[in-house]
Amino acid sequence: MGDKKRYTIGMLVANIVDPFSDQAARGAMAAAEQLDVNLIIVPGKYICETSYSNSDTAYEYQYNNLFKYVGEKNLDAVCVCTGTIAYANTYEEKRSFLQSFGDLPIISIASKIEGFEYVVFDNTESVRQGVDFLIKEKGLKKIACISGQLSNSDYAERLEGYKLAFKDNGLEIDDELIRFANPSRVCRGDVQRLLDERPDIEAIVCSNDDMCLAVYDVCTDRGMKIGSDIYVLGFDDMDFAEKIEPPLSSVRASAEDLGYRAVINAVDILNGRQVEKRNVATRFIPRASCGYLGKRISDIDMFLNRSSVNRLRKLMYFMYDGTDTVNDAYIKKNFKRILDILLSVEHGSELTGDMVADVCSAVKKMMDYHREYFMYIKNIHLVADAIYNRLSECVTTDESRKNLETLYLEIYRLVSRDVGTQLSRAGEHSVDMLRRSNILVRDTLMIRQSGDKAFSDILRRISLLEINSSYLYLLPAPVTYRQGDKLYDISRWELMAYSHFEKTAAVPEREREMPLEKLFDNKFMPKDRRITLVMADLYSGEQQFGILLCELKKQFFEYLEFITYQFGAAVKIISLINELERHMNELHHDNEELAGISRADELTGLLNRRGFYSEAEELISKYKNTDVYAVMVFADLDYLKFINDRFGHDEGDYALRASAALLKKIFRSTDIIGRTGGDEFNILAIVTDAPDIEEKIVERKRAFVKSLNAECGKPYRIDLSMGICRFKCSEITDLSAVIKQADNELYDVKRNRTYNPYKE
Repeated sequence: MGDKKRYTIGMLVANIVDPFSDQAARGAMAAAEQLDVNLIIVPGKYICETSYSNSDTAYEYQYNNLFKYVGEKNLDAVCVCTGTIAYANTYEEKRSFLQSFGDLPIISIASKIEGFEYVVFDNTESVRQGVDFLIKEKGLKKIACISGQLSNSDYAERLEGYKLAFKDNGLEIDDELIRFANPSRVCRGDVQRLLDERPDIEAIVCSNDDMCLAVYDVCTDRGMKIGSDIYVLGFDDMDFAEKIEPPLSSVRASAEDLGYRAVINAVDILNGRQVEKRNVATRFIPRASCGYLGKRISDIDMFLNRSSVNRLRKLMYFMYDGTDTVNDAYIKKNFKRILDILLSVEHGSELTGDMVADVCSAVKKMMDYHREYFMYIKNIHLVADAIYNRLSECVTTDESRKNLETLYLEIYRLVSRDVGTQLSRAGEHSVDMLRRSNILVRDTLMIRQSGDKAFSDILRRISLLEINSSYLYLLPAPVTYRQGDKLYDISRWELMAYSHFEKTAAVPEREREMPLEKLFDNKFMPKDRRITLVMADLYSGEQQFGILLCELKKQFFEYLEFITYQFGAAVKIISLINELERHMNELHHDNEELAGISRADELTGLLNRRGFYSEAEELISKYKNTDVYAVMVFADLDYLKFINDRFGHDEGDYALRASAALLKKIFRSTDIIGRTGGDEFNILAIVTDAPDIEEKIVERKRAFVKSLNAECGKPYRIDLSMGICRFKCSEITDLSAVIKQADNELYDVKRNRTYNPYKE
């Protein structure tokens, strides 16, 4: 895009593994790729109260937190699958939901809401055609309709199509045959009641294919044969529609087209262009459930219509599901060669053997070039069938018909011969992905470390799922949400780690803080290419920890909930480990403080007896294998009993504190000093081999005692008697013996002193 800003479009869907959301997301991805815009897919669940809550859906509300984190601050526009996210909400509730995104350009998908742009199916006409088929072709009159609630405009329009068909054919509408139910397979009870009350029903029209599954179940239980005893018509033409027995008649409505068109319209709005198309065409597909046994109709038929614009691009988009392969120059070149040959036959040319060889050669080249074509094998077969049917109407000579048969069989032979090998490889890939996912489970559940590296490590494991880049955001602190709680307005996040292909890194602490407006545009995201990121909620139970943004390929959407659960558990484990370490550090600090308190003398601040012995033994042990000398001093405060008796215990305490201060001046800060008894002190000092160390200590004591008594202003004298014992550290085996020897020296000093408690 050069210097032009690359737009970032949001795509809000319900459960991404549901067929509708999956297809809508795929369509949006195709459009984003085509238009070179970034896409953020935000898969929540449903903002309404569902009627099928159980243990499996207990925490689905957590996913809706994700909708809170998108808006005008971090997106240029947002496409919202309103019809599914809020399928059971009232019109006003839907409108309020869309208004919550502020002034951001919004495209509402599958639901028309006043004041907002929208993309919707043409719901009415195709249902009208389907019911008209049942009335005219099958001669039915008692046709029931099981509809979703009319607050959903899609269901209201489909019901309108049902009613219009009756009016078109001059038939009265029997209101008793119209029932409203949960638009899912859960409507089984409603189907049972309908058939109990009206056993004369000839056909049932449902608002969607999922409801038809309930009809199939009930009819099977009752021994009713669908397609003869009763006819069934659905809407959406989901993948299972043509696979179930009997194949389900449905209205083909491509959610992929909705997602594709929504992104196209969003970009048009951002570029100031008029929105050209808001309605996506649908088509009635008759099958055996309505008694139709004719030729299968493929939606590729419409692309082959002579009036279709840009047939090559449409065919390629259909063939490759709108993936990047559509833009591959080599694929496009060979596909054009095939289409040119077929168009020439359609316009009157004979189909020659050389043409057949050219087509087969081009097909073989594409197969060899794009080894993952087997992923689109269903689409390839549909295109081949449709082209064969189309050209069958165009060839006029026997030779051309023979060459057409040869071409058709040769294409199938080429595909069938190669697809077995590719499917075998795909099977191996599936086994490999299962192995990778098991490794991911193992590693996330075996996290034993804490800190920054733990977060980058769990992102390193996500590469096992072929994710090109990922970004792990955490909330400043885990937030507890319960069902029905109002979502907190969290405007700041912490980007803990990111990955780009093989590179994984923790984000430096100074760069982690990320405002909401940078959630989808942080400095670590690639700027040289567009990206499609899928959002995963990281939660455990009622606690939300953060989100993960990852480049999840569309074929791996089914892994999203797995990623959510595993990474949510991993982040919780890391959080618990961090919390445990914090408590352990606090406990260690408290223990150190407690140990300090238990080893300190409260009155003087010196070590107590226990503390002195502990530190003295540690110091002597340090010099145990050396020739270093030390002295042990045993000192006591002279006249303490006299001071207590004559002047009171407060003065006695003062004298003890003064003695402690005196000792700190006499000795060094590296020497160990302790109050080991009432008026007794011990000091251990490491010294050089000085023969006169005892005299030096006594001289220092005399000097400081004189200064103290001169300045303290007390009527009594403060003095210390000392016994000093010098020894070599390597010769000490018992500290008590040295202290005892010093005590003996003190006894001799005290025996020879003059008793004078008053100052001179």
